[in-house]
Amino acid sequence: MPARPKELSVSQLSGFMQKNTTTGRGANGRPQWLAENAGSVRRVVLFAQNFKSRDFLRCDAVLFGSAHDWMFSVDVTLADFDELPDMSVQDSLLLLRDFLLNIHVLPLDDDLSRSAPPSLSGDTESRRAADL
Repeated sequence: MPARPKELSVSQLSGFMQKNTTTGRGANGRPQWLAENAGSVRRVVLFAQNFKSRDFLRCDAVLFGSAHDWMFSVDVTLADFDELPDMSVQDSLLLLRDFLLNIHVLPLDDDLSRSAPPSLSGDTESRRAADL
């Protein structure tokens, strides 16, 4: 399956997240966060993680900003993923370097965090209690 990373616009990412929210698909990204922070995002790249189903890929969306970079998971249809342009190998390696040096993993949005198991919600107190 290895697929080259794909570049897309903030608007395209928002559209994928809206589709997922509307249809009740799993990883719908961070719509609330993106709505609040879209202006600070200068570049968006999708990395295919694995097949969620026959028709969907679970992807890592990496958002590069002027001061910080962020990452979260989002499901994307195979058709939508295939329509996005591939990144060159050189650009992919440069992104990997930047990613490893600067990435911040975003916690779940509040509404998603309330329904997530403690191990995914970022609630370290509940997570510690669950681990005991």
